Amino acid sequence: MIKFNKYMLFTMLLALFAVACEEQLEEQPQQSLSTDAVFASTQDLETALTGAYNAAQQSDFMGCNMSFVGDIMADNGAWRGSFPSMIDISRHAITSDNGEIAGLWRNSYRAINDVNLVLEAIPNITDAAIADAGPRIRGEGLFLRGMAYFEMVRFYGKPWGGSSTSDLGVPIVTMGTSTSGDVVFPSRATVAEVYAQAVSDFTEAASLLPDANGSGRATRFAALAYLAEIAFQQRDYAAAANFASQVIAGPFTLTPTPAEFFTNEGSSESIFEIAHTSQDNPGVNGSLPTFHNLQGRGGDVIVSEPLKVAYNQIVPARQADLATGAGFSLADLRVSQFTINDTFNIEKYEGFVNNDDDAPVFRLAEILLMRAEALARTGGVNAESVDLLNEIRNRAIRTIDAGGAEGDASAYVSYVVGDFASADELIEAIILERQVELAWEGNRFHDLNRLGRPMVNDRASSPSGADNLVWPVPQRDIDANSNLVQNPGY
Repeated sequence: MIKFNKYMLFTMLLALFAVACEEQLEEQPQQSLSTDAVFASTQDLETALTGAYNAAQQSDFMGCNMSFVGDIMADNGAWRGSFPSMIDISRHAITSDNGEIAGLWRNSYRAINDVNLVLEAIPNITDAAIADAGPRIRGEGLFLRGMAYFEMVRFYGKPWGGSSTSDLGVPIVTMGTSTSGDVVFPSRATVAEVYAQAVSDFTEAASLLPDANGSGRATRFAALAYLAEIAFQQRDYAAAANFASQVIAGPFTLTPTPAEFFTNEGSSESIFEIAHTSQDNPGVNGSLPTFHNLQGRGGDVIVSEPLKVAYNQIVPARQADLATGAGFSLADLRVSQFTINDTFNIEKYEGFVNNDDDAPVFRLAEILLMRAEALARTGGVNAESVDLLNEIRNRAIRTIDAGGAEGDASAYVSYVVGDFASADELIEAIILERQVELAWEGNRFHDLNRLGRPMVNDRASSPSGADNLVWPVPQRDIDANSNLVQNPGY
């Protein structure tokens, strides 16, 4: 049985007791509170599950950082803020006492422990509500646990590859801790073992979750999207294409413009996002618009020079010439998601007044481009990959006539199969589209790792697979648990 070290344990206990029923907490001291006492009804399980979602919502977990720290480590964004922890991340010079990496570790295990306790308690609940709610609660718990493990291993472990069966990932904890007297010290599992745990959790979750759920709650399609992403990261492109097709078959449609997904949370394009409202916003120093928007903190994160170049390459010269010959110029609507000024500020997240922008995890555009690339890698140049790529382009790019009116640009910017002399050419076009379409949504760092390409930004340059691109285990956990081996270089 693997359980938490003391530092992790007391963090988890605080989180659990904060969401448990107050009347029950008054009956026993916290250090001896049993799981049976905490979970007496289906509603108690729901409350604890909300606590796990709350842990995921924290800014240094899925609520904010996962959407942009990878971009400032890679080549999409440049960090211009004053936070030393973010400066070090952008410089590929992270230390084991960095607060951001400690926050991800802490809140991930907080969520995992909440989930584990819920999963263990479900069979003991006998009220009438459990028959209907139990499978969904279990599915949501498994989803959150799988998400925590997968997101963690992508930062604290080496990228997936031939040495994943020996590379260290993070400790796997599948039993809950509810008393302070029952503590052991877990070792780190391998990257391959953590991936396998995440796959297991998402696979079962997909069999239990409903197709639709409340705002910011897991669904079957969200679990399938994670299975697609895991296969994509493992370069199992046939499996990635299959899972992506199951998500695409769902009730999702692209919004009319790229910006509408971000201005209208829970839109038709949303597969899974971390919900924020004005009541539970992460605060001025922990939200996406705070860091990005010019009217937030003034632009801690700005558009990088490489991303400007990428935007300028989206429309090949021959397509631009074709439009010009017909009397049109071409405009990419995605450019409106940042202000063109000396700092090229990012405006993709606009809720700077209440800091209530949802953090995107999966949206349809990402899954369309994922399937397009996966099919190109398994089947060469093919019509479906080209059509999927065109769906993204045709939504984003408009003609502009002499009077300034926008129009449909599909006749000029749509690709055809014959435009690509090889699968590699098509794949590169899709990768470029991913860089532009999905900028500041947490993808670029993982894409470059998957592709085996270097991380180069205005502060740092590191080769693919470099030790300094893997986050260190937080020092206070190393100090508390002698079984935790630190990553090389720290």
